[in-house]
Amino acid sequence: YALLEIFLSNPSRIFSRDALLNRIWPNDDFPSEEAVTTQIKGLRQKLKAAGMTVDLIQTVYGVGYRLKEQEDVKKHSLKFPTITQHKNSQKNPNQIITNSSMNKPNFTPEEIKTMAIIEDMRESYQENIKEKLELFLQLVLQLLTNAPVPTLLEQSQVEAHRLAGSLGSFGFPDSSKVAREIELLLQNNANNNDRQEVAYQLRKLTKKLERTLQKLPSTPNIITNSSNIVTSELLIIDDDIALAERIKVEAKICGLQVKIASSLEAAKAVITDSLPDVILLDLSFPNDEENALAFLAAVRQKKSDIPVLIFTAHDQLSYRLDAARLGADGFLNKSIGVSEVLTVVTELLKPKFTTEAKVIVVDDDHLVLNLVRRLLSNKDIEVIILQDSRKFWELLEATHPDLLILDIKMPEFSGIDLCQVVRNDPKWRHLPVVFMSVTPHKEIIAKFYEMGADDYLQKPIIESEFVPRILNRLELIKQRKRLKN
Repeated sequence: YALLEIFLSNPSRIFSRDALLNRIWPNDDFPSEEAVTTQIKGLRQKLKAAGMTVDLIQTVYGVGYRLKEQEDVKKHSLKFPTITQHKNSQKNPNQIITNSSMNKPNFTPEEIKTMAIIEDMRESYQENIKEKLELFLQLVLQLLTNAPVPTLLEQSQVEAHRLAGSLGSFGFPDSSKVAREIELLLQNNANNNDRQEVAYQLRKLTKKLERTLQKLPSTPNIITNSSNIVTSELLIIDDDIALAERIKVEAKICGLQVKIASSLEAAKAVITDSLPDVILLDLSFPNDEENALAFLAAVRQKKSDIPVLIFTAHDQLSYRLDAARLGADGFLNKSIGVSEVLTVVTELLKPKFTTEAKVIVVDDDHLVLNLVRRLLSNKDIEVIILQDSRKFWELLEATHPDLLILDIKMPEFSGIDLCQVVRNDPKWRHLPVVFMSVTPHKEIIAKFYEMGADDYLQKPIIESEFVPRILNRLELIKQRKRLKN
């Protein structure tokens, strides 16, 4: 009743969870903000039981709660008493109004409208998730009792893949990782005879997914376009319509017009009709005949000036390399939030120079690695060495280097391969790269620069040449940072 009293007293105000906690709960009680969420849910249920056919309380995502606009509830015949008619009220409404922690945040009407739409989409999405959890548990039962129906197994893989791709964008990054574990479990054990073990692991991961979904979703950063003028067109090619629509809502407020194609055939028709300014392309589609990488190659061949961002739940280095070789302009994992996706899109349309920190040296020869570390460590440079190129991306993300020194010929992934992947990633595309090789031919050296190298050093390493070149490169990076700041 105290919650309802506050909303009726201030019908045009938005109250944060923290503000409601401070006002309603006793000083000697210290509940979490989830207590407010629980009580709001209970209030909605009581209003519904009393005959209210519309939801009186509006969730303003990222802000808090408010009483719905009068026109939204005008149709309803049930009349609620005003605060002055509440005879048992002992509180001074002015105290509520003047509470500084309850002042309405400085959001524009368009932003508030967008956040409300996002919250509605999230609630609808969460209802659909329950069906996916039931599907996984059905598969568990099938695995324990008899051989699973192939269609059920295939459908479970598809839904796990979609969840891995969309949960992060709806504010559940931890859940996205668990869904990815389920997808990999089903992919890697499709022909496993030990069905009981697979069922046990699937049930365990499904329960883990359910637990992570109980957490409060993360708050998105709404990117705004102060001019409210549509400046560019984004084409999203993805069969996950819920995720695409989620991106479309936020894209509008930052000045992007969005078209959605749920298949590659539909995307071809859209591009034929009118060219977009940027493309967001998923790599996986239910129809095996649809090859997203082939589509990317065709776009590059015919319309090479259209930026294409890969947006997928797969994050293997081999996928990144394939995309880089075919000329993609970026590679984004679906576990990231929508605001991060749109930040990359807008930065791609208006590129900005960025740099990071430290030095990574990748070479399959441990003697070379030790020599480089000894030469540069004496110059107060932090040197991180790596002999296995397959672990490159993990190390890159963990250390944020200022410079890369790469050997050309290595097992698994060459220095050129690693350079292509780096140049293809929006976060790392400006990271300086220095190649090392015994190759003396000018034509091959020229190829290194074409692939994105900033410098080239010949083996064997000569200290008097190697150290000054690296120090000069690092000094140049510092100057660029100072100019940027």
